[in-house]
Amino acid sequence: MVNIPGTVIGIMILFIGRKLFWLFVGSIGLLAGLTYAERFLGPREDVVILGVAVGIGILFATCAFFLKRIAVGLAGFTVGAYVTLHLVKTMGFQETQFTWLICLAGGVVGIALLAFLFDWAVIFLSSLFGAVLVIQSVALDPDIVPWAFFGMILLGFAAQARIMYSEPGMGGRRG
Repeated sequence: MVNIPGTVIGIMILFIGRKLFWLFVGSIGLLAGLTYAERFLGPREDVVILGVAVGIGILFATCAFFLKRIAVGLAGFTVGAYVTLHLVKTMGFQETQFTWLICLAGGVVGIALLAFLFDWAVIFLSSLFGAVLVIQSVALDPDIVPWAFFGMILLGFAAQARIMYSEPGMGGRRG
């Protein structure tokens, strides 16, 4: 089964996440809302969970426009924590009550990456996040998943770096 919206958004983030920073940050908020709304609100109807998730996504996207530094922190933390959780599950570790500590550490690393190496961090994290979204949205043979995952990360990173260096501006970018 293929989740078409997840696949399309994942591919967009994978290849142009830095250019569409608001989409990258908004989709992180949407995914965070879908992932955690039921944990915090308790069992609710799907429409309520979806409404909360969309609201969080819109809030994150709005922050990306108007409060970029806060959005960078939120995006870095959320992507770092989410990708860490995904890696913990993928590597076969059991989720325990201390999993949140590992995710917290991943979130702090995500913030640090975005704070010190903004463009490169956005490229790396959006490539990573886009690859996770695509992998989760498309049914693949489990033997192919690691190769597809790392291949998508490399492709997304290379494509976004090429786009960044073709832009005129500061930071040694060519015009």
